[in-house]
Amino acid sequence: MADVTLAPIVEEEEDDDFGFDFVKSFEELSMKCLEKAEYDKAETYMRKAHEKANQRLNASREDQRSFDFRLAATCCMQDKWDEAETILTRYRRPLELGDLPAMGFLREIARGISESGKTENAFRLCKSAVQGYTKFLTTTDCKDEYDETLFLLASLYRQTGQIAESEAIMHSLPAHYSNLIIVGGKAVSQSYLNGQVAASRSKARDLSGKQNSAESNLPQWVILLCSLPLE
Repeated sequence: MADVTLAPIVEEEEDDDFGFDFVKSFEELSMKCLEKAEYDKAETYMRKAHEKANQRLNASREDQRSFDFRLAATCCMQDKWDEAETILTRYRRPLELGDLPAMGFLREIARGISESGKTENAFRLCKSAVQGYTKFLTTTDCKDEYDETLFLLASLYRQTGQIAESEAIMHSLPAHYSNLIIVGGKAVSQSYLNGQVAASRSKARDLSGKQNSAESNLPQWVILLCSLPLE
């Protein structure tokens, strides 16, 4: 009897997704967590979606950018500024209009890290955002975002004692910016600030023994300023 040679059994490569759309499911779970302010879980699910999306051979730049922006957003909501910056590195010099929202992220990251004393990094990111907006000023309506970024840059100059540079930028901005100041990373008017502080003090006095519960409903920057004298 002739010998029979059996062909080796070739196992099919396992398909991790087995036809199931993990990307869509992880993305939806992340959005639900965002709605409930569960930012850490939202980040976990979005990272999973991000990883799965990057494994797709036919993933477009638009799809990749969408997941990058949303993942960066979940990091920003937790003050994970360095991680958000890393995710957005490829967009620091925008190539096309769809990259432009990254400039807003860079501005907010700069705002966030400046509060922790990382002024040099804040300058770098803020200048990158200004350059990015400048590239598209004549082709799209991003003037307001551009002005807001310049205002933050002017504030950074003032905070570091570079008053002339700050005033030069402020001179180029619309008049209403001259009445604003940066508090807790946000631009507010001095009159609004004074009113909020006065109202907070009054409420705290009225509720005396319930001061902690009263303050928990107030913006954090207002609580911190309650101990400061009005100008």
